[in-house]
Amino acid sequence: MAVISCSLLRGQTTTTGAINGIISDPSGAVVPGAIVTLTSTTTGVARAVKSNNGGSYRFDLVDLVLTP
Repeated sequence: MAVISCSLLRGQTTTTGAINGIISDPSGAVVPGAIVTLTSTTTGVARAVKSNNGGSYRFDLVDLVLTP
């Protein structure tokens, strides 16, 4: 299970944001060292990070696709 939040950086030309969360197993215990992959559905480019000792992970400077 993953708890995910997304923060959008607001500005006139900003098109990036951040995604972070905490990885936990079915019992609710955090999972340190988990590999989390973020894949763009637009470009197919994938990025990976490893969760820290508290199960937290963060992707910075995520390109956003804003639709009207």
